[in-house]
Amino acid sequence: MPDQSAPRFPRVRQIEALNAQTGPVLVAYPTAPELDELLARVAQGTPDSDALADDGVRHAIWPVRDAATIARITALFDAMPALYISDGHHRSAAAARVAAGRRQANPRHTGEESYNSLLVVAFPHHALRILDYNRVVRDLHGLSIDAFLAKLREKFTLTPSATAVKPTRHGDFGLYCGGRWHRMTLRTDLAAVADAGEVMPPKSTWFDPKLADGLVSLVLD
Repeated sequence: MPDQSAPRFPRVRQIEALNAQTGPVLVAYPTAPELDELLARVAQGTPDSDALADDGVRHAIWPVRDAATIARITALFDAMPALYISDGHHRSAAAARVAAGRRQANPRHTGEESYNSLLVVAFPHHALRILDYNRVVRDLHGLSIDAFLAKLREKFTLTPSATAVKPTRHGDFGLYCGGRWHRMTLRTDLAAVADAGEVMPPKSTWFDPKLADGLVSLVLD
């Protein structure tokens, strides 16, 4: 039986109550210089919507109305091997749950209904800054500290440090264990894990600022 207290279920109730997806899922797309240039050109001039949130984050929207530009953007995204969910896994799971229920309840389902779609905001992977996410591990499940570090070395390069470690580059982690600091360097990254069909631990990434809910909504059929 699914845990009804899980974070994605309140989002399911919100989508059903509003009949709309209001919280975009943040996805990262791989290297695409033409798309970067095209989107930068679209975002010139005065935006249709420009709001400064209470936290000081500015949210600006430039709708694309030119059919040829829309077609080219669509083609460039269609050509990509994958998009990577960077923030919004609960939102995407909730949208999928709502869509599954509506497909089952709709005897005339065609696949073209809006509930089959997902509200996303896509950013180039090189524009994302992943912040460090701090965790406390309280139980090593019977492992000694040496055995625990040995397990980590299967996936990470560990370097002892005389001072506290804060990540400074891609794939870096700081570990304080047994009264000592270590710098851990991951031998792979989020995209590689996704490409391999593996699953990252919960809350593996942290992005700031957050995209505001409700600026753009996807109304469902």
